[in-house]
Amino acid sequence: MSGTYIKQTNQALAQARVLIEACESAEADHGWSQAIRQSAFQNATLFQLMLALNAYRREIADTSNIAVESISTLGGLVSAFEQRGALTGEVTELQSLQLNPDSWLCRLESAYLGCWNPDAERSDADVKGSEIQLFQINAGAEREISVNQLQVIYTELSELINRQRSAMQEW
Repeated sequence: MSGTYIKQTNQALAQARVLIEACESAEADHGWSQAIRQSAFQNATLFQLMLALNAYRREIADTSNIAVESISTLGGLVSAFEQRGALTGEVTELQSLQLNPDSWLCRLESAYLGCWNPDAERSDADVKGSEIQLFQINAGAEREISVNQLQVIYTELSELINRQRSAMQEW
């Protein structure tokens, strides 16, 4: 297996773990910046989890001697394996998770895409004098995913990667 993608996957997972701890800390804080800190840590955690998932997809491709440059989505990974004539168990499992709307993978992708929602509603509060107003840009995002859900997604992704890596090493 290529060390490059393994390192990227592991690093992103480690950073996600640290960020989840920061999310928990921000949740316990009751200062004026609590909401913005929670949102920042949640979004950063989602980014690291998606980074880990994308690096892992490339890790699978690299292990199977598939050009990783074409792998940016699960669809790209599936297409690359279909061109070779067969899907691996790892790809099939990821595909099955993506097809299940209640899976942790769909929850992760949905929450991550929610961070990029350009149509977020903004408050029309009046700005008075030099007062700085904080607007919740992604108003629904913090309700979309909780720290506990981030922890579950992190655990599920880590377990999937470790289990699949073990199976790949056996072959």
